[in-house]
Formats: sequence, structure tokens, C-alpha cells
Amino acid sequence: MPEAGLMGFHNPQQVNGIIGKGVSLADLYLPVKINGDMALLKALELILLDLEAKNPGLVVHSDFINNKTTGYTDFLAQFSKADYNLEHLSQLSGIAIPDMQKAAELLAYRNKIIFCWGMGLTQQPNGVDMIREILNILLMKGSIGIKGGGVCPVRGHSNVQGNRTMLIDEKPTDEQLDRLQQYFGFDPPREHGYDVVRAIKAMHAEKSNSCFAWAGIFVRHTRHNIYGKCASEAEFIGRCVHKIKPWPSDPWQRGAYSADLWTQ
Repeated sequence: MPEAGLMGFHNPQQVNGIIGKGVSLADLYLPVKINGDMALLKALELILLDLEAKNPGLVVHSDFINNKTTGYTDFLAQFSKADYNLEHLSQLSGIAIPDMQKAAELLAYRNKIIFCWGMGLTQQPNGVDMIREILNILLMKGSIGIKGGGVCPVRGHSNVQGNRTMLIDEKPTDEQLDRLQQYFGFDPPREHGYDVVRAIKAMHAEKSNSCFAWAGIFVRHTRHNIYGKCASEAEFIGRCVHKIKPWPSDPWQRGAYSADLWTQ
């Protein structure tokens, strides 16, 4: 079923926001199949190239590609494969060909293009490839490094992006660890650590007896299950917060707060 929140918005805090049609958020709604994003992106590229062939110089930004990019010939070569046809890509993506053509036409004759995406596109095994393909479309259009063009990853929390940028990762590569060692002059541990879910399970299995976290998100998101109870019983839980908070009345919370490290 169509997701209404992706097509329009009603402001519930104002009367005129509830009455009427609301604010339209999209000119086109494409309900892509799960993991069908890549097929849709390839279809958009295929259609853009076809439009360029019919309207030379109006769709693909040749000057930008020739002067600012590499590998364009190899990029074009992939579309000679039999799998790259709109019928097949439509089946994989779940998007009808006329709708894919409408989407491509929205991009075809514009250069001020910004691609926005949420964590649903990146938090999956194909996430990196998806973003690369988005960038390929922007590079085709010369829509990188210009006013009104580029990429816009939308995060639920700024630390989601910042953590990875600053190499906060439970399983960094040897190359990344080598660079840390070279720059900071210490030998970082090579064993992989735990992500959030595995950290909770490790505490439940008593493989880990301590936890250090920023703010209260970790505890808050686990308080209503057995793992939250287990986390509160760990020998040490350290949390850094932005301001002093009152002592909680909830006994469970007191267990979680008992070893907090407050920062003022």
C-alpha cells in the first residue's frame, strides 16, 4: 500500500494543517521492492542515456564527465549486457516502466539535483553500492560541487554519520587500524568488538560485564526487555551526558544510573 507520509503532510498542531489536502511532498511516488533500489537506479541511468542519444548534449553533462571524472567508458559498457533492459529492471524493482520514465524525465533536463536518502538505503549489505550508483547519476548530470546539487544523507542522529567518519567502528579493517597506529603512535586492538545488539547479547551471556555509552539511548532502547535488565546488572555502566539529571524515581533506572559518569 502507498505510504501516505511519503506523499503529503498534515500539520496536526494547526487547524488549517488538519483541514484540506495538506502539503504535497512528492511529484512522483515509487514504491520500490525491498532491495530493488539498485534495479531502479540502473533503469534511470539507462533511460537517461537513451534520452541523451535522442537529444545529444542536453541530458548528460559531457564536459563535466570528461574533465572531472574517470571510468565513464567502463560505466557505459555495462549496459551492453542483456540483463540491462527496462523490462527486467522493472520486474526487479517493482516499478512500472512508465513510472521509471517519469522519474528519469524529472532528472533529464535539470542539473540542480540533490539526492536525499535515509538509513533504510544504507543499513543493508548493498548500501555502499546503492550510494555509489546515486553518485553515478549525479556525475552523469554534472550535479556534484555546484550550488543546488549534490548528496544529502538524512540521519536520525548526527552521531550516526559522525561515528563512521571518525572511525568509531566495532570491526575496522586492518588498513584503517594501520593508519591509526601510524598517525597516533599506538597499537590498537585487532580483535573485532560488538555492535549494539551483540553487546547486549554478550552481557546477557556474561561475556561482557561493563558498558560505556554516550547519553542514555542505549539503556532507553532496551529497558523493556530482558537485555535491558541484564545491562542494568552489569558491574560497570558508564554514561556521558550533557547536563546533570535528577536521581530517577524508577528503581530500574537507579540500577542503570548507579555507575554513571556525569559531565558538567
